[in-house]
Amino acid sequence: MIDPPSIPGLALSFIGGGAVSITWSMVMSAAPKSVWWGPVIHHGPSNRREIALTFDDGPDGDSTPRILDVLGEHGASAVFFVIGQNAQRFPHVIKRIADEGHLIGNHTWDHDHHGYLRGDAYWESQIDRTNELVAQITGTLPTLFRPPMGIRTGYTMHAAARAGMSVITWSRRGLDGVATTARAIENRIGPTARAGEIVILHDGVEPNIRRSPDATVAAIGPILRQWQLRDLHPVRLDRWLDRSVGVPDTPATTETVSR
Repeated sequence: MIDPPSIPGLALSFIGGGAVSITWSMVMSAAPKSVWWGPVIHHGPSNRREIALTFDDGPDGDSTPRILDVLGEHGASAVFFVIGQNAQRFPHVIKRIADEGHLIGNHTWDHDHHGYLRGDAYWESQIDRTNELVAQITGTLPTLFRPPMGIRTGYTMHAAARAGMSVITWSRRGLDGVATTARAIENRIGPTARAGEIVILHDGVEPNIRRSPDATVAAIGPILRQWQLRDLHPVRLDRWLDRSVGVPDTPATTETVSR
């Protein structure tokens, strides 16, 4: 068996299988449940009325504070997977996220769409640089990592493991990383999300993407009200990973994908 971290990026996909192998490897690299390259957490315990709300691509100087306002009004907790260069621009927002009791995760330094083609040194730099900045601002090192677009390779997973980080994907998406409406986001998440799900939304805008986060901001309140009516409680995702804060009997889950 070939050790994935020893092969540049997705080169394994080109060995022996032609187009089928390439397609399979790409699917396994991006599928939220896939453990092709290593363990991921894509779902939490389903035996408690809890749900994890996560935000990517921030912080943003305008939309993130507005989202924090709404979360505060509803007493809801969330995880913010931040881009390092955005954190550098808005350190006061990073500090507010932490001060208000939310969790900060690592979403790389610059969210390069082609980073999955890079090796160990690149991924270690992306993770370490962001972790160090967040720690400087908040006094706490992030322990959760979400790669851009959820794409993992052996190098990505090796760098995350080296940094002692859990890799987080998702089980439900708002599909708000592109232009959409608040109603569409609400309909995708509010009435159908289930206990234990990890929900992904976007408080920021990734580099080179043109969209407004306003639809996401407008959708948060209605989503939280629907969850409240359904007795679903947004909690910090680390609650599911640390038994000191009362993880239920059913743990956060990975899903094994056969090679």
